[in-house]
Amino acid sequence: MKDTYCLLMRSSIFVDNIFYRSCWKLLIPHNVAVFMWKLAKNKVATRSNLKHRNINKAELDHLCLMCHLEEEDNNHLLFACSFSQKIWQNCYNWIGVQLAQHCEPIQYFHMHTCYWLGKSKTIIWRVMWCAMVWSIWCHKNKIIFEGVELDFDDTMEHIRLREWSWLATKVNNFSYSFYEWYMNPAYCIKLLML
Repeated sequence: MKDTYCLLMRSSIFVDNIFYRSCWKLLIPHNVAVFMWKLAKNKVATRSNLKHRNINKAELDHLCLMCHLEEEDNNHLLFACSFSQKIWQNCYNWIGVQLAQHCEPIQYFHMHTCYWLGKSKTIIWRVMWCAMVWSIWCHKNKIIFEGVELDFDDTMEHIRLREWSWLATKVNNFSYSFYEWYMNPAYCIKLLML
């Protein structure tokens, strides 16, 4: 019995199932939960996925829009691209934590499971993770559809605002102003109990 449990715990099917169930329970907008589900299923419309579907046939159109160095797949665009890595590192510095960065969305998501902090803190960490991923994706789309330039500061501001607004609207006792959140998110998280 113990061996079967250990095998299941290491199984990607088990991990994926936890991710699928978790993304629908998060305190995030429904369209973002749908995006997270698509991300886990590798169905996000990245340049690589569009190329594999024969939608994007131009020779260089499969390269990452942000760094122009590697193929734009889920992992590269949201986690491994130099722009995305800078965003993740800056977010973690702002929050006051240090984490190793992975390039697989589901494993990266599970790094934000903080059992030692309790279920409520895990939910908050996961909401923050989703805000970071969603903001990078939205910025990429603004570059394509609105013609904006690659903008690190704008992306960071949207991450902070999304995290605060999602938590402020979905968590009953989240009474922190945006200024308080912006200046010291770790303190707000520490005091917050769901």
